[in-house]
Amino acid sequence: MDILVVTEAFYPDAIGGAHTYVYNLAKYLVKRGHTVCLLTLKIKKEAPSEEMLDGIHVFRYNSAPTGH
Repeated sequence: MDILVVTEAFYPDAIGGAHTYVYNLAKYLVKRGHTVCLLTLKIKKEAPSEEMLDGIHVFRYNSAPTGH
């Protein structure tokens, strides 16, 4: 099955319970034989816009400032 995970942030880009949960869930789904793509904010400037991380296709996008 092809699965798209959309999240604000995930481990290792951000530390926290929800971020780690999303990362581990995606890894588990890959281990079960699924194709997982993860779409998330680009929190760290040095992070690549696209990479394969533990079998997860990670796509990071820049968020434009809102001006608020």
